[in-house]
Amino acid sequence: MNKPIMKTRIEYDYGHAFSESEWAAVESLEGIAESLAQHCCAVINRDAAKVARKPFKYNEQHTLETLIAKLQDRV
Repeated sequence: MNKPIMKTRIEYDYGHAFSESEWAAVESLEGIAESLAQHCCAVINRDAAKVARKPFKYNEQHTLETLIAKLQDRV
């Protein structure tokens, strides 16, 4: 029996070619991640507008990198 050929990085990372149901799950999870990212950016930008910025200029990139690091620590 021939083994399916792995074509993507995620398949290599998991060590097997994905089935249609696995790709559907990946799409679903990526959709959740996209929605969460949009929500987080909106909240960060909204709340940052309320913070006094003197003596420094608000740095959205730093805030997002901090958020990513905190999330990575938890999952």
